[in-house]
Parts: sequence; C-alpha cells; structure tokens
Amino acid sequence: SASGIAVSFPQTKDDGGSNVTHYKVEWNAMSYHGVASVEPGNALFLSHAVQTVTMSADVYSSLGGTFRLAFEGHATQSLKVDASANEMKLAVEGLPTVGEVAVSRQDVPNGHVWAITFVTNRSYSDWFGDIGPISVSVSATDLPALFLSDTGGISGTLTGTNARLNVGAPVRGFDGYEQQTISTRCDS
Repeated sequence: SASGIAVSFPQTKDDGGSNVTHYKVEWNAMSYHGVASVEPGNALFLSHAVQTVTMSADVYSSLGGTFRLAFEGHATQSLKVDASANEMKLAVEGLPTVGEVAVSRQDVPNGHVWAITFVTNRSYSDWFGDIGPISVSVSATDLPALFLSDTGGISGTLTGTNARLNVGAPVRGFDGYEQQTISTRCDS
C-alpha cells in the first residue's frame, strides 16, 4: 500500500542459543525525498547531508531571472530560476570545495525546491557527515562572503512578485553521532 510495507524474515540459522522474538528494522533513506515527511530532528544517523534551495514568488508566472550559490568561499556562475536538477548538479560540482552531489528538483506551488545531497566533500576528504551551509545571492557581482541564507526582500537579479530564494538543511549528516579524527605516527 502507499502507507505501509510488508516485511518478512526467514528463520535465522544461528539464534545465539535463544529464540528470536524481535527484529530491529533500519531504513536507509539516502535523499531528501526519503526523509522529507519526517519531523525536523527525527532524521538521525543519515550519512549524507542534504540542503535545499527553494525559489518562489507570489505569482509563479512572474518568476524570472538568475541566482548564484556559494559554498566555503566559492561561488557558482549564474543559474536560471528554472534550472534543471542536472544544471544545478553541474554548477555545484563545479565548485572546488565540493565533490560529488546528487540533485533533485521538485516543482512546488509558485516555485521549485532543489534537494542537494552531498555524497563527497573535497574540502574534507576524510570527513563524512554534516557540512557547512550553502548560501545564495541574487547579485551577479557579490563575493561569496556577502551571500545569504535567505534573499527575502532583495530583488537583485530576480523578477517576480515577492521573489525569494532561501536555503534549508533538512538532513544533517550523521546528526547525533560524534566523529573524531585520530592520527598516528611512527618514528623510525
């Protein structure tokens, strides 16, 4: 059904000396759409961070123009407000601080939501989990330090009635886990 799933298990070959009375089922949803219906804070222990970029206007037909994204001090070229998921993917992966991403685009009333799943991160090649935020700009000339998390009230290169661009982070990678880096050294 659309709201349930049937799960069955074969009898275990090794019960450890006791009858198996319970199973723990873990679901690994690797994308924003897999956890979009989960209440914030309840999507723990997902290995990849997901950030969303939402473009909207009061009247969809009036939405136009361009925007840019920045991550860790580097900015994309201008993207059209109706950029495809692949165009967004290529732009984000073109940043020297980003590795591989998976991008999906969902059309919503009066705009679009791009979900960007960070699969790898060039800045921290040995780091998995949460990462810093994406920021956005509706200026063709802003330096990344001037980008924001929400462009509400700033029209810049956007057209449309109350056109707005904002960033969210619905999935923080490994939220709830602590990650530490241990280094070893051997002197000969």
